[in-house]
Amino acid sequence: MGCAHCGFIGAVREREPEPGEMAAWVKEACEYGIPLIIFTGGEPFERFECLEQGVAAAESMGTPAAVFTSSFWAATPEATMALLCRLPGLKHLYLSSDPFHQRRVPYQNVYNAISAAIQLSIPKISIVVTYTNDEERRDVRRQYEQYGGRLRFCEERVIPNPNFSKRVLREQGTLRAPKPEEYRCNCEIGTPIVNPNGDVFSCHVGKAAAHRDLRHLTYFLGNLHEARFRDIMSAAACRADYQFLRTHGAQGVARLFEEEPGLIRAVGRDGFTTECDMCFSVLTSSEGRAALNRHVSRPDVRDAIDMRLALIFGEDIMRGDFTGPLAGTHDGQNHDLVQISS
Repeated sequence: MGCAHCGFIGAVREREPEPGEMAAWVKEACEYGIPLIIFTGGEPFERFECLEQGVAAAESMGTPAAVFTSSFWAATPEATMALLCRLPGLKHLYLSSDPFHQRRVPYQNVYNAISAAIQLSIPKISIVVTYTNDEERRDVRRQYEQYGGRLRFCEERVIPNPNFSKRVLREQGTLRAPKPEEYRCNCEIGTPIVNPNGDVFSCHVGKAAAHRDLRHLTYFLGNLHEARFRDIMSAAACRADYQFLRTHGAQGVARLFEEEPGLIRAVGRDGFTTECDMCFSVLTSSEGRAALNRHVSRPDVRDAIDMRLALIFGEDIMRGDFTGPLAGTHDGQNHDLVQISS
């Protein structure tokens, strides 16, 4: 759709999966034990055959599926119903709706998608709002008052990137300081994303790989053309940097600023819109990655990681030399979902 805030603007993937290949990846994730598959983009409905086969693959494994979409395809009630009827395994519809998307897609398209989803008894319908200030967020909510409590709302501040024009961030709301108390210790780091070229990242920040190679970052876990999903996640389970992010989240990353005040200068910012914005800004800098590696090498930090793995996630503690992505066996990671990007 070319939305002004989207990190995929102008992106060209070096390789996209065939529908059968994507379905195979879905089955690998389901076999591993992932309890929810989410299809995301860009726009998954642009490659509907991939989406259709992927949802069917999840359903064949007894795993519910969800999809993020702009509703560009829902121009009429008839067209909307025809497409959603072909996705019987779909249990959650995430409808992107905000000032960015509605410059391209009429609200009526979103209403058509909601009506069809209700008729088809899709149990969960969420409006996904990306906003720069609270007035924008409130305005979007007003557009859906007619549905009462039938809809869920997922709201998040826009994450800046160097490709944004200044108008995207005008009237920006208050930014968060890099202080631990500003952030949670749980985040979406437990929701690995599979990119179209098979790269597996720890969370949706892996989408930024649409424009540059991010395999050197903490978030990169492996590639499905080189290893099976289960083996990739087993190796990740032995990595202290990855497990620290899972167990301590953005709050743990923010603590690095207290230990190493020079990070603010290295990152070049002292205010952030979201937890993801802060975490990604830190760990895309060489200084930030070095600070994280020093932090997770400490015995007390290793003990804290193990304690949270055992008490919060009910998982095994880490084993071996934890400084990199090592082979290992670990079948009990408590991941909430996996995202498949089309």
